Amino acid sequence: MIKVFFDASVIFSGMYSVSGASSRLLTMVKGKQIIGLTTQTVIEELNNNLHKIPKYQRYEIDKKIIDCGLIVREKITTDEKQPFTALVNQKDVHVIAGAVLTHSDYLITLDKKHLNNKIIRDKIKKVKIISPKDLLATIFKGLLDS
Repeated sequence: MIKVFFDASVIFSGMYSVSGASSRLLTMVKGKQIIGLTTQTVIEELNNNLHKIPKYQRYEIDKKIIDCGLIVREKITTDEKQPFTALVNQKDVHVIAGAVLTHSDYLITLDKKHLNNKIIRDKIKKVKIISPKDLLATIFKGLLDS
């Protein structure tokens, strides 16, 4: 089963819109079709941006994470971030570190500016950085090919 690391943008999107690829991937985690991973650092980032989704409160985010079955790794430490500091924007180091440290196959993100771009994908080889939509296409192509 593939292991997928969810960044805050994807969790945020999946909670806000029930019809998009982010939501579908969270549903696949709940259905045990993929293993969904994140970190406490990502959850804190999500909670810090809570004001952007007025219909949710902090306890609802925690409940949604638990309900969908995301596995939450402990907070990323400064020492764990260190190997990745020269590779990506400082605010995104914890995301790359989390994906690598959880041995994820994929890091899904909607952040094309700082994470899901050719420059970063060329630097980060231990995890495939991809959009939710592209991961869904990859999964379904694999199902059709098998």
